[in-house]
Amino acid sequence: MVFQRMIAVSACLFIAGCSLPRGAGFQSEVLAAANANIAAEGETPAYDFTVYEVNSASLPVLRVWPDRNLSQLPWLPASQQPASLLIAPGDSIQLTIWDAEQNSLLAGTGQRATPLQQAQVSADGRIFVPYIGELTVAGMAPDTARAKIEEELVRTIPSAQVQLVVQAGRGNSANLAGGVGAAGIYQIPDRNFRLLDLLSLAGGAPR
Repeated sequence: MVFQRMIAVSACLFIAGCSLPRGAGFQSEVLAAANANIAAEGETPAYDFTVYEVNSASLPVLRVWPDRNLSQLPWLPASQQPASLLIAPGDSIQLTIWDAEQNSLLAGTGQRATPLQQAQVSADGRIFVPYIGELTVAGMAPDTARAKIEEELVRTIPSAQVQLVVQAGRGNSANLAGGVGAAGIYQIPDRNFRLLDLLSLAGGAPR
């Protein structure tokens, strides 16, 4: 009997020591993965979710949410986002490198600006930049990506200045298949672009 109890206790301790899967991430993990952490310098972080602590004070509120007795559900509140878009896989990046050096590594004789071949952001969020290599830009605002590329490039070309233009791909576009004046694919210019703006751009709904 004693031997059986010892086996049972050992089995419990073994199970307790195992790394069991978690149902959700910790708050720090969720916040670290949020888009707000890659906002451009000077921009106010704007999370696309809200964190509520579950405790004795919040349980009464969470227990009755959402109120299913409402005859009409209210609109979700709008929050002002940073003006820039976020680079996404499938976007196209056009880089122009300005170099004031006489013997530039990129520009030819008498040239100061060198437009590079347009690069598409790969599925893993990276582009290739000469003298830098593969660089992750997905999830960054264009100004943040430009500053990052320039920071890396000046290690090789000290006077380099970078100009960056983003052409939106599928991740920053909306496809209107019908129900509007002009169906098609429309680029989303920034994070404050509203659904009503999109419908207006497409000619609105036919009467």
